[in-house]
Amino acid sequence: MQHVAQPMVCDCHVEVMDAARWQLAAVPGVAPPVPLRRVQRRLAGGRMAHVTLVQPQAYAGAHGCLLHALAQLGGRARGVAAVSPLDSPEEVARLHDHGVRGTRVVCPPDAPCGPQLLAHIAVLHRLLPRCWHIEVATSLGCLAALAPALARLDRVFVATPGVLSAPPPLGAEAQQLRWWLAMGNLYLKLVFAARIPPGASAAAALLDFALDAALDRVLWGSGRLAQARAGWRVPEPVARILDINAREFYGFPRTP
Repeated sequence: MQHVAQPMVCDCHVEVMDAARWQLAAVPGVAPPVPLRRVQRRLAGGRMAHVTLVQPQAYAGAHGCLLHALAQLGGRARGVAAVSPLDSPEEVARLHDHGVRGTRVVCPPDAPCGPQLLAHIAVLHRLLPRCWHIEVATSLGCLAALAPALARLDRVFVATPGVLSAPPPLGAEAQQLRWWLAMGNLYLKLVFAARIPPGASAAAALLDFALDAALDRVLWGSGRLAQARAGWRVPEPVARILDINAREFYGFPRTP
């Protein structure tokens, strides 16, 4: 299989911060987000056409920094928030007006993955506009456990497997994920944080699985812009992963 080094056309996962205006909470094991000015420089320099900003865990449900960044970047950015089941429809509408098109649910690998998490997602499903997706960031095992219930909902989900932090074998759990992809309401977002080298075997195994299972529904994120700068070497066709999929999913205009 051929490989090519190509800069990001659309980075689907960048977390931004402004510690001077919005104080960051400490999150163990999670590196701090990047300053907005770095994203602006990358867009201005032509090395990235569009970006999806994801609410950092350090800001929890306080979306001030995210909304400010979306306003600064205009139509070149979309947002993924951290909506709570207790948020009002008016708050969701405010987020939507600023360019937010999804929410993120983070379930650490050691957290229980059962009825409580499903109930949480079910409330979000009823609260959010149908044009929003729900991103679930957790382990392959938890995603496999959620698949039977979530695959049957009238909602697009984005699975962000946490396999890179503690890589298990890609076995039965990956096959359950393949079944969910076949149901038609699932995308895979691969987020390669700066601490993971591009040649890591876990990264290669997950990428190979994603490309084989659903090439047209793989989204790519750098995490903190590091891999966008370094130039990840990804299998062909890179245009599908780095541009077409994200542009169609987030509604960005065609890249010149």
